[in-house]
Amino acid sequence: PRNTVDTMEYIATDTLRLGDVRDDVDERVFLSTAGDNLWVLGQRSVRVQADVQILADNDMASVPVAIRNAGGRRLRADPEFVTVKVRGGVDVVSNLNPQVDLNLYVNYVPFQEGNYPVLIPDGDALFEVLEITPSQVNIVSR
Repeated sequence: PRNTVDTMEYIATDTLRLGDVRDDVDERVFLSTAGDNLWVLGQRSVRVQADVQILADNDMASVPVAIRNAGGRRLRADPEFVTVKVRGGVDVVSNLNPQVDLNLYVNYVPFQEGNYPVLIPDGDALFEVLEITPSQVNIVSR
């Protein structure tokens, strides 16, 4: 057998460090390559932009809790709605729609007794969920 060595090929930006940022960011950052440098870059830099906002907390009432894995069963969470505290940029959290943007859910498990934890979908959300009240719900038939 032949020995092969995998090499990582990638394009990276130079490090951009900014402290005590209070205004929007619009900076040009140089690109660099790694590995055997067989790549030819059509441009030497990229533009990095960021919308800088003050962090804010927002309490959202009447956030629905969906049930996943119900397998066609007619079930609902009890309570059906929870209160959620979120944190993020002031423009982001003030414009969240609790009926659509949070997507809270519980995973149904047949024959499980007791409460189910309310879960948050994975993703690159622009906000952070700090607290869910109540954090667990029952599942009942409709």
